[in-house]
Formats: sequence, C-alpha cells, structure tokens
Amino acid sequence: MLTTFQDLAHQIVTHGTWASRPALEAMAALAYPIAPGASAALVDWSGSEVARYRAFSVVASCLSRSLTRWEVAELVAGAAGSQAA
Repeated sequence: MLTTFQDLAHQIVTHGTWASRPALEAMAALAYPIAPGASAALVDWSGSEVARYRAFSVVASCLSRSLTRWEVAELVAGAAGSQAA
C-alpha cells in the first residue's frame, strides 16, 4: 500500500508515470493554485518522462508543506486504489 510521496516516487521510477496517472492527476489538481506550471507539466502526457519526474518533485514538495501526513496518505492510497478499479 502506498502511503507517502516517497512510496509513490518509487512506483513512478519502477513503472513510469503513466502507471501512476490517477495519483499524479489528483496531485496536480491540488497543487495547481500554488504551482500551476509544475502541475501542468505533471499531467502533460505528450511531454517527456523526465519533465514529469521534475514536476513530481516540485508538486510533492509543495503538497508536503500544505498537507498533513494523513492527508498525503489518503491522497496517495486513494489514487492507488482507483488504479485497481
């Protein structure tokens, strides 16, 4: 079960950003008011994988400062659960 951005980062490195699309889209939506450029790059599926990796780092950093660890766990686990559905 994924519970942290670090867990999600490991999944992204292992399986690519496409495999974590629901989580990345949820993160981008939450971070858009604080980091619109990084949020857009995170879900730019025509962009490069490396650009999405960089955007993930920025968005995860922004959200880590504005969400509690329980909110992060809920976001990551909920998005991972929607992948199984």
